[in-house]
Amino acid sequence: MKIVALAGSIVGSKTKTAISKVVDTLHEKYPEHEVTLLDLADYNMAFSDGRNYFE
Repeated sequence: MKIVALAGSIVGSKTKTAISKVVDTLHEKYPEHEVTLLDLADYNMAFSDGRNYFE
């Protein structure tokens, strides 16, 4: 089975720390499964503030 853990915050480190702990636990309890950590802070994402996308 493939499992993806998503750290959805682009600022700060608390979310990634918590998700990393979950990923470590999953690796320990279910070594036969493929676990991937996807951290949105590692990607260049534009912040949406509700303005029209033409602006």
